[in-house]
Amino acid sequence: MAPQATAADKQAQISALDQLKKEGLLTGVTSAWHLLKDKMPINNPSKKTIATYMRDKPDLQISRMPRNVAGPKQAIAAVIPEAKPLSAVFVDTFFLAPSLKKKVAFTACILYIDALTKAIHLQPCALGQADRPFSSTNLAGLKTFINKVQTKAGDSNLMLLKVRTDGGGENLGDFKQWLADQREAHPHHFKHTMTSGSRASGNSLAERCISSVRRIIGAHFRSKQAQ
Repeated sequence: MAPQATAADKQAQISALDQLKKEGLLTGVTSAWHLLKDKMPINNPSKKTIATYMRDKPDLQISRMPRNVAGPKQAIAAVIPEAKPLSAVFVDTFFLAPSLKKKVAFTACILYIDALTKAIHLQPCALGQADRPFSSTNLAGLKTFINKVQTKAGDSNLMLLKVRTDGGGENLGDFKQWLADQREAHPHHFKHTMTSGSRASGNSLAERCISSVRRIIGAHFRSKQAQ
């Protein structure tokens, strides 16, 4: 059992934490503990001590990593789009049981949804295809979705205003480059934003729609099994 820290030990620990804070290195309990265990091998403050120190300092709260990075279960955020199709589009990827088609196994699907009209498009994805990277499949799906909305609206001049995705690999590469090129050509359109960390609430509309799609696909699968 570790010896009880004396008043002098506690003061030394607080001084060390003050120094880390001054240097801008006090960004989290675990990271601070690792930094101090080498500097103070005998009198290293415990994680509880570091957490207590940080808890009553408001300027440190913004730097603390949340325990649950995904946010509250089934958290969503309000979405109020402009009164125009393609003003706000949400994109997200979900995985399903493999489906075989023409000797290609499709194991994922990318969902696109327009916040105003609730029009959606599902783009099946086969992972590990050297000639068709995930980002290329995502880009093809986005172009198809835009074309579908333009056709339904009867306006071929409709352009994407904003698109929201997470930071997955399918939203980088060709997908991100195409949006950047379009943004350069049309400065007021094709704005690409990403969710912060892994918080589902940042892409709430797509997350909620995926939940419904999964339920429909699951019900269809069970009905086929029952036949």
